[in-house]
Amino acid sequence: MRKFYIEDGAGKRYDLNNQSGDRMFFSNPTGLGISMKPSFLDLNKGFYVDVSGQAENQGSIVGDLTFTGPNAYQDYQAFTNWLTTASKLFIVYVPFGETEYYREVHVSYLTKTELTAGRWLTTPLGLSCVTPWYKAAPGTVEIAPEAGNIVRFSFTYTEGLAYASSKAGTMSAEISADGHIPAAFELAIKGPLQNPTLELRSAAAAIVYGKCVINETISATDTLEVSTKYGDSYVRKVASDGTVTDLLDKVNLAFDPFPHAPLGETCYITLTADGPIETTGTIRVYYYYRSV
Repeated sequence: MRKFYIEDGAGKRYDLNNQSGDRMFFSNPTGLGISMKPSFLDLNKGFYVDVSGQAENQGSIVGDLTFTGPNAYQDYQAFTNWLTTASKLFIVYVPFGETEYYREVHVSYLTKTELTAGRWLTTPLGLSCVTPWYKAAPGTVEIAPEAGNIVRFSFTYTEGLAYASSKAGTMSAEISADGHIPAAFELAIKGPLQNPTLELRSAAAAIVYGKCVINETISATDTLEVSTKYGDSYVRKVASDGTVTDLLDKVNLAFDPFPHAPLGETCYITLTADGPIETTGTIRVYYYYRSV
């Protein structure tokens, strides 16, 4: 049985399957697939050529959200307060098994109705999608010389692995992008790091797809974070007290600092620094799907 959840940017999640204390369920969903908006040039005599470049309509997911508890109105009100104040919202879809697919959404409408005879409150819910579906595969990469063992990540990788750190000045991970569009990734690693460079290149042909060259020293109490996510790319350091410093002005823009891993090709993500790298880093790869 497929399952639905809705989650905010802080990780708070509501179960929409009436299987927990949230006492609500999402039914009659539409818009889980893909809607294209092709444009064709008429070549006459029944021949046409697609000139749209695979353009898509903005997705929208519509369904009925039903509150089933004895305090349906109060549950609706609490949910609405949370929904309208969340900084980000994600619909989480589990079509089969345990694999979760995320999609960032904005609320289009949540229409309140009257209580039914069974004391249930059903509210039509409309969500406007601002990203494709994506699956995030987390893992911890090993700090190792590039010529040594390289940690491998595939699109089926779901478990995190912890490795001992080394004194090497290079760390590498191998990824093979799954999905329908090139994959993005996030890297987080604690200092100390001196003038780190993050590079994405082809494993077979050594083609460099992009590199993020950062002219900055990351102290032992700070964390370097780099994201190549579509619409949410950044280079920053985060202090132990949570203070965030944008490092984009420290990045060499002669290279593409936010590359994406192409489909059907094995790539290496490599982090180097002027001095030793003494800690392990965490990499999260985002595989995007137009439909799941």
